[in-house]
Amino acid sequence: MKKTLSIEAAEPDAYMGLGSVAYAVAKSDGKLQSEELETVRRLFSTELYGDLAIRSFLIQEYHDESVETAYAFAMRRVVASRQVLDDDMIKHFVSVLQQVADSSDGISAGEKALIRRFQRDIDKLRADVAQ
Repeated sequence: MKKTLSIEAAEPDAYMGLGSVAYAVAKSDGKLQSEELETVRRLFSTELYGDLAIRSFLIQEYHDESVETAYAFAMRRVVASRQVLDDDMIKHFVSVLQQVADSSDGISAGEKALIRRFQRDIDKLRADVAQ
C-alpha cells in the first residue's frame, strides 16, 4: 500500500525533495561549487517552503551524500507529494535545477543528464498517477 500525504503536507514534502535533487544536480559534476549553494539560497529565499528546500540541500551536503543517495531521497519525497505536482510546479522545479546547474561554469554533461532523468521520472510518475 502506497503512503500518501495530506495536501497540507504534500507541498512542503515536495520542496524537501527539490532541495535534495538540487544538491544531487550540483554534485553530479563531481564537486559542489559555492556558486551553486548561493544560487540555491537566492532562489529559495522567497519561496513559501524554500527554507525546507535549503535545509534539505544543506543536510545532504553536511552528510556528503552521493548523487544517487540524494536523488533517491528526493524521488521518495516527490512520489509522496505527487498529488500537488501540477505542470507549473514541475516547470518551476526544472527551472530551479537548470539555474543551479548553470550557476558555476555552465551546465555539465552530468548535470544535464540528471535534470533529464528527473524530468523523465516525473513524467513517468504523472503517467502512472493518471492511469
